[in-house]
Amino acid sequence: MLAHRKGTVTLICPVLVSGGLDLAPVLTPAAPVQKTDAHGAGAVANLLKTSKAATWAESWHRRLPYTRRGEMSVLRKRGWVVCRREQAVGIWYLKTVSEGEEGGWEKVLEMELAGKGNLVCIAVGEPGDSQPAWLAVSDGGEVKLWQLLGEKEDIRPKRVKSFIPTVVEQLADSEGTLGASALAFTPSASHLLVATTPSCQPGSTILFLDVADLSVVARLTPPKSANAESWISEIVVSSDGHYCASLDVTGRINICDSTHLPPHLPSAACHRPR
Repeated sequence: MLAHRKGTVTLICPVLVSGGLDLAPVLTPAAPVQKTDAHGAGAVANLLKTSKAATWAESWHRRLPYTRRGEMSVLRKRGWVVCRREQAVGIWYLKTVSEGEEGGWEKVLEMELAGKGNLVCIAVGEPGDSQPAWLAVSDGGEVKLWQLLGEKEDIRPKRVKSFIPTVVEQLADSEGTLGASALAFTPSASHLLVATTPSCQPGSTILFLDVADLSVVARLTPPKSANAESWISEIVVSSDGHYCASLDVTGRINICDSTHLPPHLPSAACHRPR
């Protein structure tokens, strides 16, 4: 229940919260029909501000994005700021003082992404100045990869359409799908780390992918909790690229030494800090 206080009178506006597989909660005002006078006294305020009406039949719902760290990423060498929204990715270019009297910023790209649900994770990779940047996103059911060609205000995204077919072909136990709950690039952007969702095969596994040829370099399987389904919610790579840390929804943190991963490692257990 959410309360709206006006003077000494408190009017209660019930709010129904529901959710689905896309992890985006939906809020809907659910106040009963109210009897109001000619001046509107007795009306219940819609605290969601989606409409004036607060009743279930007349009000509008509000969908909240699945919020977590990684909503915004910065490509410092290129001056790009990448922002993830529910089903879209926007990129802004930060102008230097030499390019304008006061610098400033400009939105240079808007990518509307069609999928089964809202985006749950995003990762950007920034290699050397002469090489294209990388953008990877997932809605939990599919991972999409782009090269970001160009520089400054000129950005030309190029979809890597062979990404999923090439990767799943290398996974003997795959069922043809590849969804991610977390994504991360190494500092050099030479490798993409994909934390698969529990519904995938293999599930709750971190895949090390070489972006040059999309080969699966290694598979890391963090220890799973005996009482809960392991859902990896975060991946972080150290600034030198030597270590990889993962966090699951049960609060378990696992750290792996990524410098000693043999090619095509079937499975490697990570160490949990004590």
